Amino acid sequence: MSHLLTGIPCIIDCNIDDMLIAGKSQEEHNDTVDQAYVADTLSRAPVMKTYDDELQHRKAFNSYVDAMMKSSPASPNKLEEFKAKQDNDEICKLVKFCCLTQWPVSSKKEHLHQPQA
Repeated sequence: MSHLLTGIPCIIDCNIDDMLIAGKSQEEHNDTVDQAYVADTLSRAPVMKTYDDELQHRKAFNSYVDAMMKSSPASPNKLEEFKAKQDNDEICKLVKFCCLTQWPVSSKKEHLHQPQA
């Protein structure tokens, strides 16, 4: 943490967890404490992806999926048959729902095994 606070006047590092923050007045001390909190908070803040990064990732992913679908040896009719069977399968419906919305928070595991017909 000490490298994050380098250059802020009146901060003396005692160890990684403790700091002695000096000031000529209570106001100067409080200002320095505020700067230290900001530096510490920013050091722990997750780096957020920008909308442009997300858009670029989605475009690349969609291009990859499109290329895979075009090079698929399965005919369009066979792909529709697969889709229809998946749409009627309970396990596939659950997996699709979780992928499109969110995974369940509960640690309770549902029994998804389906005997082969």
